[in-house]
Amino acid sequence: MPKIKNRSQGRKRNQLKTLGLYLTVFLSLFLFTSASWSATPQIAAGGNHSLAIKADGTLWAWGFHQEGQLGIGSIHYFNRSYIPSPVRVGSGTDWNEVKAGYYRTIALKSNGTLWAWGWNNYGQLGDGTTVNRGTPTQIGTDNDWAAIATGTYHTVALKNGGTLWAWGNNDYGQLGDGTTTKKTIPTQIGSETDWTAIAAGFGHTIALKSDGTLWAWGYNSYGQLGDGSGVNRLLPVQIGSGTNWAAIAAGGGHTIALKSDGTLWAWGYNVDGQLA
Repeated sequence: MPKIKNRSQGRKRNQLKTLGLYLTVFLSLFLFTSASWSATPQIAAGGNHSLAIKADGTLWAWGFHQEGQLGIGSIHYFNRSYIPSPVRVGSGTDWNEVKAGYYRTIALKSNGTLWAWGWNNYGQLGDGTTVNRGTPTQIGTDNDWAAIATGTYHTVALKNGGTLWAWGNNDYGQLGDGTTTKKTIPTQIGSETDWTAIAAGFGHTIALKSDGTLWAWGYNSYGQLGDGSGVNRLLPVQIGSGTNWAAIAAGGGHTIALKSDGTLWAWGYNVDGQLA
């Protein structure tokens, strides 16, 4: 009898060890999944549509769809189309970043490819045409895109190597290529490889370099570039001499920024108190 008891106790010990192993594996997978979940989801809001990337890499959209900005198919030019709840965009599970612009959407996949859809009158999608797109359309074949920003009628992006690219409307020089000619495909701006952050407003663009300097170009009637001139700039112009700029954002006619010391700065259009 004692031997049977010892054998039973041995089985219990083995069962507990197995259970412990299963629990360890389960907790490891849970923690990994939780970490992945916290890093993946993303949201974006345009003028009248919204988008979200779920933890599983799927893309969802809702709101106004007249110009195809939801990416769910048919474009309704004459009959307004409203989607009141999130609907899935395509079947992909590898969406990584999304930005919502004026009647259009720009997004990146985890493989570094660039996609766009919606309104395209100024070539702001970057596919070489001015034709609206009702579903996600790959822009070029490059797979090294790293960050995107949407202005009202223009788009700005960074590649992994720190190069700066822009396309779309350019009436005010917001593309930064020295002209006022619109571009319908991504066009490299300058030859620098140290750009780290971008933001785009109605007709102006703001960017940071790796040395902490602040740069701006485009429409400047409200002083939104911050160079004190009120003159439009067709090329990137350094704003001040500070080297501790850390984050930027652009509104329609104003700009806000943070310095590395935690102070907040703002300039440009202020009729509604947006500069606080």
